[in-house]
Amino acid sequence: MPAASTRAAGRAVARRGWLTFVLVLGSVTALHAAATEPSLRELMEQNRLLREQAQRQQVQLEELKSRVERLARESADRELDARDQGARSLEQSPASEPRRGKIIVSGMGSLNFFAGQSRNKYSNREFRVDEARLFVEAEVRPATFLYGELILSQREALNENFQLGEYYLEQENILGDLLEPRLLNLRAGRIAVPFGEEYQVRSPVRNPLITHSVTDFWGVDEGIALYGEKGGVSYAFAVQNGGISRMRDWHKDKALVGRIGWNLTPALYLSTSAMRTGKLDAAHEFGSEVWIGNAVFRSVGQPATTRTFEADLGQVDLRWRARGGHVAGAIGTGRYRDDDVSANNRRTFDFFQIEAAHDVIGRVYAAARYSELRTDRGYYLAGLGSFGDYFLGNTLTRKISRLGVGGGYRFSGDLNLKFEYTFENARRMDGSLRPDEDQFAAELAVKF
Repeated sequence: MPAASTRAAGRAVARRGWLTFVLVLGSVTALHAAATEPSLRELMEQNRLLREQAQRQQVQLEELKSRVERLARESADRELDARDQGARSLEQSPASEPRRGKIIVSGMGSLNFFAGQSRNKYSNREFRVDEARLFVEAEVRPATFLYGELILSQREALNENFQLGEYYLEQENILGDLLEPRLLNLRAGRIAVPFGEEYQVRSPVRNPLITHSVTDFWGVDEGIALYGEKGGVSYAFAVQNGGISRMRDWHKDKALVGRIGWNLTPALYLSTSAMRTGKLDAAHEFGSEVWIGNAVFRSVGQPATTRTFEADLGQVDLRWRARGGHVAGAIGTGRYRDDDVSANNRRTFDFFQIEAAHDVIGRVYAAARYSELRTDRGYYLAGLGSFGDYFLGNTLTRKISRLGVGGGYRFSGDLNLKFEYTFENARRMDGSLRPDEDQFAAELAVKF
């Protein structure tokens, strides 16, 4: 074959080879593109879905954050209401609501410094463990609870011995499903005397100041109590021994105590209380269980001619609550009588108090309380003065007025640092002034 023909044939074969290669390459590329296009569309769709999911999650996180902040504000409001309003039936035990079958141990206390004037009870500028209490609460069976209180230290105590505080068995809803829940409940044992409202908020953590009012009605006595609530109405009624003796009751007459409260509006609360101590044996019971004027009711009559003594009390309380503070007041009257055959020892009492507390900046708050107690013929009222002179002695006091001003810092609902200066003005029966009874006090109050 000629050389030219051979070269032409070679070029034709080469052209056919390159053409075949190009066709194969194009087919492979087309097939790869056809296979890849759905995958790209799928990846783009997945990316779009992920972006939408991330946006939804961001919205949900914002809603959750807003809800948590709202719940925190509501929780703070509820804590403030509980601190200002107090329990409205009997004094609530400091332990929290127990879980069934569990035993709850809690406590509270205060570390204090008192610096009184020369005639004040704390004229020596004292540091003291002013209050120390332990509480145990246990569920015996559904809706039945046992509650006990051990007093390790107490401002009003006359010795350093430990004492039994409240100790009672509580049965909720004693008629079961026949009545609405919380309508009829029972406590039996050593229970708080349910008179007035101040005793429910006089603990170191709940009291906005360090001192209490001049009257400061409170006490713990053996007996039984019915209490309950429905809607905005609450009540408590108790039958108790009345006398200060804890070993036995020396007279068959009993103390009768009752209180009814109304929530007139969410911010306004009104209650009325009444009490008679019952007849107390003058020879065996030195005083009543209920306290008044930083002491208790005691006999005025001559020991040789007096067998029994007693007292009656009535009081109306009003409290207005707002976010960050409250204003509260009370007014009442009472009388004392005995069966002294040698003299007429009847006395009447008139008393009132007004209190205000409000947050100032953040956790800092200010508070003030003015209270006054008058009696027509004088009585054994210790106040902030000498207990030995004005209660155990024979000096009668006609009037005591007390103004406490102070404030504090709430580290939390369970820890509070506060200060108070108390001006006390007391006059003896002859009109002369009981001088130098003012005091300054600081307190660190805690509960757990």
